[in-house]
Amino acid sequence: MNKKKLILLIGGGLLVLLLAAAFVAVLNLDRIVKTGVESVGPRLTRTTVSLDGVSIRPFRGFGEIKGLEIGNPAGYEGEFAIRLGNAHLDLDPGSLTAEKVVIESMLIEGAEVILEGGLKDNNLTAIQKNVAEFSGTQEAAPADEPADQQGASKKLEVRQFRIAGAKVHLRLSAMAGRNVTLIAPDIVLSDLGTGPEGITVAELVQRAIKQLTDEVILLAGREAAKAGTEALKDAAEKGAGEAVNQAAEGLKNLFQKKQ
Repeated sequence: MNKKKLILLIGGGLLVLLLAAAFVAVLNLDRIVKTGVESVGPRLTRTTVSLDGVSIRPFRGFGEIKGLEIGNPAGYEGEFAIRLGNAHLDLDPGSLTAEKVVIESMLIEGAEVILEGGLKDNNLTAIQKNVAEFSGTQEAAPADEPADQQGASKKLEVRQFRIAGAKVHLRLSAMAGRNVTLIAPDIVLSDLGTGPEGITVAELVQRAIKQLTDEVILLAGREAAKAGTEALKDAAEKGAGEAVNQAAEGLKNLFQKKQ
């Protein structure tokens, strides 16, 4: 066998091995995604992160992620901060082995959020800060890093991201132990990572949590203001001078914290 044929044979063999490796990776996406989320998630949010299950059908361009739960940061007592029921993904099958994975749409349904603390400093803003710090220091993962760490810097393009009808449980210190559950308006992000550089998983999580936090705090501010106004009215009707003063002061402090 001459040298040219040997080089072609070796090159062909390497190509077959690479294709086989890519095929195996695609077939094992369920396990890879679940392991990646549960490994990278806690470093990203500095909380516990768990996932019930992942089902990805790469050749059909469909995926489903069930029961993603993000725990509370240190210092908060709620059973969780964010719980996502089901996330449905429509994927471009041809992009799964490419440099940038294209997600046509991601729809999250059955989400629940617990807002605990104040309007300015709370469990969601703490998580948002943690994610922002991680994203700010996370460069493209070196080739010798574990796959789960590389996953945090994998390039994505997300054409539409939607969280539909999330339940928001308010446990605000300004509401004096009064717990309220509200439905948040749909949260929609579009055309993320459309440029050649794409968007990383960490950056996507950062954008999503920021948008979610902003909407939840806006909703909470309205409800807290309403509760404060009602407390002021009740106190006035009862003629309780000291109670009126306390309610007014609480309402004033609420808006000072929000600024």
